[in-house]
Amino acid sequence: NLGPNRGDSFLRDGQISDFACPLDQGAFPPELVLTQGDLSRVTGIRVYANTGPLSAEFLFADPITYSIEGRLGSNDDWELISEGPFNEVWFNGMITGPPPARNTFGEPIDSSYLEGDTTKSFGFATFENTVVYRDYRVIFPRLRRSPPIPDPQPIQYIQFIIAELELPGVLISVAPSINTQQGPTSAPSVSFQPSKH
Repeated sequence: NLGPNRGDSFLRDGQISDFACPLDQGAFPPELVLTQGDLSRVTGIRVYANTGPLSAEFLFADPITYSIEGRLGSNDDWELISEGPFNEVWFNGMITGPPPARNTFGEPIDSSYLEGDTTKSFGFATFENTVVYRDYRVIFPRLRRSPPIPDPQPIQYIQFIIAELELPGVLISVAPSINTQQGPTSAPSVSFQPSKH
């Protein structure tokens, strides 16, 4: 699956299946716009390692920093929610520590609101967020080896590949409108439910 313009069915399908954006498609830094019908409050991000071999070409395709923005409607401005590096072990892979392992294509991901699938290789970040949005824009400003770089490298090394993207948080369900002629209700107007991703 090449690039966000081809849809995100491989990006958020609950299993290990690569989603790629090669540099020659002009998608750098990689920017993904995720629209959904329900309101939610995102409190983290997870990116699962691609399924390529443990080689520089596929390791260099890992994002190591992120930026998440949100908006309520398609005509609203994007608002920054969080930005920064992924966890230290993921960020420092190939620098001060071993490279992150690769995942196996087709395996299901068993994650929850609280944690990613511990049988898989993934980078993560958690953050405070009290604001609810409907749409999210995720940007990956820096890959494990991003241009500009001090030494030349083959162009095929400059690509973005992840196996899955998760934005853990809380889904917000809004109750149907209340007819005030019938009097008040004891039910809350908004309920909070943890989302799986």
